[in-house]
Amino acid sequence: MEDNGSKKYSFTESLVDSAFMFVPLTKFLPLINEIGNFFNEIIELVEAAEHNKRTCEILKNRVRVAQLAVRDLRDKRKDRDDFFNKINYIRLQELSTIITQIKKFISEISLMKTLNKSS
Repeated sequence: MEDNGSKKYSFTESLVDSAFMFVPLTKFLPLINEIGNFFNEIIELVEAAEHNKRTCEILKNRVRVAQLAVRDLRDKRKDRDDFFNKINYIRLQELSTIITQIKKFISEISLMKTLNKSS
């Protein structure tokens, strides 16, 4: 008969194992492509920006770094099999959501004449 400590360890161990479970590249590709598409849309927004160009440019550059890292993972996928797991899939989904929020923010501030500065 297993004791409580052994059951907890077994549960934790299986939780960790499932978190690092392999996820096929085919599940990652739509997210990778989506991030690339968002970056292209951000480029267009920044080029058309009427106001707050410096802030828009800084945000674009940050998204560029993230997009390049994601593209590098795709290009070197054979060397990075360990990356394609459940945790990193969730993290990539979160990154896509954050980039969407950045795109929306750029869209909004590029049309504002001034940003309010709080004291």
